[in-house]
Amino acid sequence: MDKKRKHFDALVAGSGISGMTMALLLAKTGKKVLLLEKAKRIGGLMQRFKRCGLPFDTGFHFTSGFGGIMDNLLRMLGIGDVVKAERFSPPGGARLYIKASDRLICYPEKSSEVCRVLCEHFPAEKAAIKRYFADEAGVFANTPAMHFKNMEDFFDFSAGPGSAILEEDLITLDEYLDRLAVSPELRAVLAMFAMCHGSPPSQISFANHCRVSFGLHDNIVKVKNGGDAFIRAFLREAEKLDIEIRCETFIAECLDVEDKIAKSVRLNTGEIIDFEQAVLAIHPRSILEILPEKVVSRTFRERIDKAEDTLGFFSLHARLSPKVEDFPVALTSCLLSLDLNRVMSNEHPDTAMAIMTAVEKIRNEEVQTVNAFKAMTFEDCRQWRGCPDRSADPSYQAYKKKQCAQMTADIEHIYPQFRGRLEILETATQLTFADYLFSSGTAYGIKQKSGEFNIIGKLPLRNFFAIGQSALLPGMLGAMISAFIVFARITEDRQVCELFTPEGKNI
Repeated sequence: MDKKRKHFDALVAGSGISGMTMALLLAKTGKKVLLLEKAKRIGGLMQRFKRCGLPFDTGFHFTSGFGGIMDNLLRMLGIGDVVKAERFSPPGGARLYIKASDRLICYPEKSSEVCRVLCEHFPAEKAAIKRYFADEAGVFANTPAMHFKNMEDFFDFSAGPGSAILEEDLITLDEYLDRLAVSPELRAVLAMFAMCHGSPPSQISFANHCRVSFGLHDNIVKVKNGGDAFIRAFLREAEKLDIEIRCETFIAECLDVEDKIAKSVRLNTGEIIDFEQAVLAIHPRSILEILPEKVVSRTFRERIDKAEDTLGFFSLHARLSPKVEDFPVALTSCLLSLDLNRVMSNEHPDTAMAIMTAVEKIRNEEVQTVNAFKAMTFEDCRQWRGCPDRSADPSYQAYKKKQCAQMTADIEHIYPQFRGRLEILETATQLTFADYLFSSGTAYGIKQKSGEFNIIGKLPLRNFFAIGQSALLPGMLGAMISAFIVFARITEDRQVCELFTPEGKNI
C-alpha cells in the first residue's frame, strides 16, 4: 500500500464548533475520523489568545441554552463536566445602552422579567412589548430543534419531513416590527440581538431572529474559560476516541469520482486519503472550491454565489490599571444608532458595540479586563485587503488608532469609572480575524435570509455533507445543532442512540 495513502471512515474539514461536534459524534460510533484544519490551531472562532498573560476571546463571548438544549448537547458529547456556564454578576448582568436617549437598561434573568423591565422603560408601549415577547416565546416553543433531549429526537427529526415552516418564518423581522408599530427606540431594542446572528432586520425572518433572541433574553451566560473550554474538552475526548487531527491541512482535490461519489481526496500536503464520508464544516464558498466542476449544477453554484457574508467586528482588548472598586462582570450592548439595517450594511457613521468585562487571574493576581467589539464590514477596510504588511502601513495604523479612540470614548462614557484606566493591549480589524483564523473574517458566516435556505446536509457529491453556523440556525448553538441533525441523517443504524445516553458506553 502507498505509504502516502491512508484510509479513514470519515473525514471532517473545518474544526470550528460544528466540526469538533461532528468529529466527536462520528468517533463515538466507532468510526475512524480525520479532522482537518486550515489554520495553525483548531477551534475557529472558539479560540482565545493571550496578551501579557491575559486570555481574550476572539469570536465566542456568551451564549444561551444552559439549563436546556445546551446541557443536552454537552451531555451527549461527553463534555458537560468541562464546559460550564458562568453567570454574570450581578445576576442577569446583561445591560443595554442606547445613545439616542442616553438610557441604560439593566436586564434581569428570564424572558418574562425582561418583558417587565422594558414595560417600565416604555410604559406607553406595554401592549406591543407583551405581544412581542409572547410571539417570541411562541416561535421558540414551536421549533422542535430547540428542545431535543436525546439522540432519538434528532433521528426522528431527520427521518421526518423536516421542521415545520411557521408563519413567522415567512416574514422578516422588519415586517413584524412594522405591524407592531413601535417607536424607533423600542424597535431597535427589540431587534438588538440581530447583532448576535449578523443578519439585518430587513433580511432575517422573524422566526429565526426569535430562535436566537429568546434564549438570550431568557438565560444569557458566559462560559468558564470561554471558547477554550470547548476546545480543551474536545481534545480530551479526541484523544480517547483516537481522532486524528491535522492543522495547516486542507482538501486540495477530490479524486476517484464515480457516480457522484468521491472515494478519495488529495490534501495540500500531497497525501491521498481514502474515506467513506466527508463532512465540510467550512464557508460555503470554500465548499464550491472543493467540489469537482462536473458535479456542480448551475443552480447550486448560483445559490452559493448570491450568499452574503454577515458583518464582522473591530475588537479592542484592554485591562484596567489601576483597578476600580465598582467593577461589574457584565455584558453591555450599545446601540450607538437606532437604524440596525444601516449599521449592519455599513451605511451609518455610528454603529453598535458590545462590552464584556471580566476578572482574570494571572500569577494569583486578579486583573480586570475589557473585551469590546463593534460591528464592521469588509467595506471599512477594503483598501488594505491583500496588503502584504499592514503593520507597516501608516494609513491602516491610523485607521485602527481612530477606531480605538472612538471605542475608548464610548466605553468611558458608559463606564465613567474606567476613565483614564484603560490600558489597550490589542486591537483587531476584520482583516486580522481573517488572517488569524484563516477564515473569511465574518462573525457568523453566511446571512440567514427570509425565504432562502442555506446549505446543509447532502452536497452534489453524495457522500459529502455540509454543516456549520451558516447551515440551519445562526450562532454557536445553531452550528452544534446542525452537526447533530446531519449526523442523524448520515448514520443508518439507530442503535447508536444508546451510545449517547447517560448509561451508554462509547465503542
